[in-house]
Amino acid sequence: MKPLTVNVDTGSPAGFHHWKSVHECPMRSYLNDIVAKAGRRRGTENPNLIIGSLWHAYLRLFFSGNKHFNLESVRFVQSRRVWTPSERAKAEARRLFGAFRTRFEPDIFGHVTAVEQPFRVTKAPWLPKGMVLTGRTDLEVTVRARHQKVMERAFGVKVPLGDYIVDHKTSGSSRYLNSYDAALQFVTYLEARRLKKKKLQGMLINVGVKSNPADFRLVHRPMPTENERTFLRRWLAEAYELSLERPPRMRDACYDFGEAKPCLHMTTGMCPRR
Repeated sequence: MKPLTVNVDTGSPAGFHHWKSVHECPMRSYLNDIVAKAGRRRGTENPNLIIGSLWHAYLRLFFSGNKHFNLESVRFVQSRRVWTPSERAKAEARRLFGAFRTRFEPDIFGHVTAVEQPFRVTKAPWLPKGMVLTGRTDLEVTVRARHQKVMERAFGVKVPLGDYIVDHKTSGSSRYLNSYDAALQFVTYLEARRLKKKKLQGMLINVGVKSNPADFRLVHRPMPTENERTFLRRWLAEAYELSLERPPRMRDACYDFGEAKPCLHMTTGMCPRR
């Protein structure tokens, strides 16, 4: 059986999560870049992040028109090397994706126009001069009348017709869905893609809830308001200024999200903080 190879590299050298890490701690971001350029791992990743990476990988194949692919044939590549996730994470991601594949068709969110569409922004009203913002959308679709009806029946959400970005997320509970409305990541992606897609209607957030049985929710995130664009402009300007400082500033962000252990750079001695 010929393996299906999927690249599961996360993030981008100038992506949203890079600039977010600069905000949290410029020193940690600076050291992360050194480790990445050397081709070394930063240490054991959060299991939830691994499940999320696998969820994205399976959905990439699904929305590329390969609905019935064999899960056993999927091989993962990270940093140009074969990557073997833990069996526990793989089993959970397969459980979640298997339930999704059973319930939905590849056009559930609309007519697919792009899968993992990259973007690169060097000039925009909200981007500081000299700054570069890169990234990729999970999925881009056009919602027509029949898609609108199917989504309303499946999720109880009626969205306007038109073009959308779709972002895939996993969550431990449906209680956290309201937090997506204010997520700065979505504001950033919508503003970046608006530069090319003038009639963009917003974002559809496809949430796989890791309950038992698995559940799926859809959140419609409208286009950003003027206040959100103003905040994004200020946030990016601060991140860019912090990235230019040498030596990099240290902030109190010594614990990774969801981890009860200190930043890897403290334990290896790379970070000057003791």
